[in-house]
Amino acid sequence: MDGSVCKQLEGDEQLLWFILKKVAEAHGVRTSESEEGVQEGVDGDDASLALTPAYSREICRYGGTELHCIASVVGGVAAQEAVKLLSKQYVPLDNTFVYNGIAGNAGVYKL
Repeated sequence: MDGSVCKQLEGDEQLLWFILKKVAEAHGVRTSESEEGVQEGVDGDDASLALTPAYSREICRYGGTELHCIASVVGGVAAQEAVKLLSKQYVPLDNTFVYNGIAGNAGVYKL
């Protein structure tokens, strides 16, 4: 990448990190300026994840495009649900489907 693109990405990362921190603080989510993303708890052995600048950097890096592994899983679920609807043999998903690509798990939730 040339210098102007790198400068633009750095500016976007900083602005997004500022916004993410404000939203996280409003919802009681921990933030950390260190890149490790883990903070020790009060008693020393309880570690919990924290939102770090690495998240904003990654969001800016991929530029809003779909990640292939996420798109393939969600596409597979959509295809399976289409088959359920067309074959009328099984009950399709009811309400909201959420896929967590970081942990690799999914669930259906009624809101």
